[in-house]
Amino acid sequence: MGGFEDGPDGKAGEEWRSRYKVIFLSPGPFSAVSEREKYRELFDVAYVGGHSLLDSVSGLARTLKSHAAVIFETPKYLIGLPKSRCSDYYRVVKDKFSRNGFDVSRSYNEKEDDHFTFGFTRFD
Repeated sequence: MGGFEDGPDGKAGEEWRSRYKVIFLSPGPFSAVSEREKYRELFDVAYVGGHSLLDSVSGLARTLKSHAAVIFETPKYLIGLPKSRCSDYYRVVKDKFSRNGFDVSRSYNEKEDDHFTFGFTRFD
C-alpha cells in the first residue's frame, strides 16, 4: 500500500524533503538551543506547543529567520490549565510576543481556532 513517499511519479517524498527540513527540538531549557550558533536564524516557521517558551521568547526570536511565523497552540489543549485562566492566556501570550518584536496583529477566534499565529521580522 502506498504512503506519502509514493506519488504518481514515485517522487512526492523526495520533492517534499528537498524543500523542507523539519527539526524536532528536545524538551528542556530553550536557552540551551537559542544560544547555539547552528540554530541562529534557522527557522522559517516554529510550532510552539503549550507555554514552554513563554520564558524564552527572546531566545526564540534568535532562532527565527526574518519574516518567520510562529504557530502557538491555544489553551484548548493545555492539560492542567484551569478554565478560569484560559481567557487570560491569549492576552498573556500576545503581550509577551509583542514586547519581543513579534507582529501580533493577526486575528484569533477563541471558539474556532486551534492556534495563534504571530509574525516575526528581523531588524538587526
